[in-house]
Amino acid sequence: MEKIRSSNIEVFRIFLMFVIVIHHFVLYSVEPFYESSAVVDALKCVSHFGVIAFVLISGYFGIKLSVEKFFRICFQVLFFSIGLYLLAVLLNENVYFSFKEFFQNSLVFTSKHAYWFIVVYLQLFLLSPLLNCAIDNLDKKKLIYIICVFAFFVFYMSFIRHSPYSLDGKDIVNFCMIYLLGAFFRKYDIISCFSKKFKFCVIALFAILSILCICIVLLPKLLSDWIYFIFYSYNSPGIIVLALLFFVLFFFWKVDNNLLLNKVAASVFAVYLLHENVYFHSMIYNDVFFENMDKNSVCLLFVWIMLKTVLIFLVAFILDYVRVFVYSLIKGLFFKK
Repeated sequence: MEKIRSSNIEVFRIFLMFVIVIHHFVLYSVEPFYESSAVVDALKCVSHFGVIAFVLISGYFGIKLSVEKFFRICFQVLFFSIGLYLLAVLLNENVYFSFKEFFQNSLVFTSKHAYWFIVVYLQLFLLSPLLNCAIDNLDKKKLIYIICVFAFFVFYMSFIRHSPYSLDGKDIVNFCMIYLLGAFFRKYDIISCFSKKFKFCVIALFAILSILCICIVLLPKLLSDWIYFIFYSYNSPGIIVLALLFFVLFFFWKVDNNLLLNKVAASVFAVYLLHENVYFHSMIYNDVFFENMDKNSVCLLFVWIMLKTVLIFLVAFILDYVRVFVYSLIKGLFFKK
């Protein structure tokens, strides 16, 4: 019988996607509404760790490469990319059907509308057998050496020197480092070291988040920009610390195994594919409500964003169940049971 992943990690995945959606609302809806706001900068900073945490989870539990899994991911991307394009043609009078546009949406890696995370994650997926081989066969010192080499390229060459190949950590080198870090924690059971210091980790997490917000809001712009720089980019050390502390928090949070939560978590990828789709971007992030809202109505803005986030989750889950049904029909044509 296939082992079901603990529901605390599934809750973590749901939480991460919720945070990612909120971050994008802050970035695309709130920030243009409140220009040059230190509070908005603080919100952006403390909600930007989701992607790194997802890669950390992949590294800890390991990616098992197979042709069927790779095909399933590509099919999910194509289902949403093509399906949402056709839906936009029907619902949006400014979007017109063309075979060129249809073909471009059929290219997972090279489409002009390609999701950057999908492109990099599929690269990681294809490289995972080599990374897993290194993890399984190298001793602790050699594994630490490899992680340090990756860290040098990520933190020094990319984060500090701003090398052209990677300015913000949205690249395979950074993802490999995070993946190896997660696998290292699993192989040497380092995560258990935090069990006795769980309360300390929780306190440290909320202390960092609180201090981060206070510093960005209250400190002079030069200092607050420096703190923002340390914690915002995907290749910054601060964001990795935040992702790790949140991982520890949910890892030791006791949640009974729940099939419903596991099924919901299995569709969080669909939430990303929906809310980051180029054709529905303006529909999601720009609406009449935002345009006519009083800037002092912060609570109303927060409630409106929460409601839209929940709606995005619901629509994504419904579409993903359709995708699962369609995939079950065509899976037998390509893969034997």
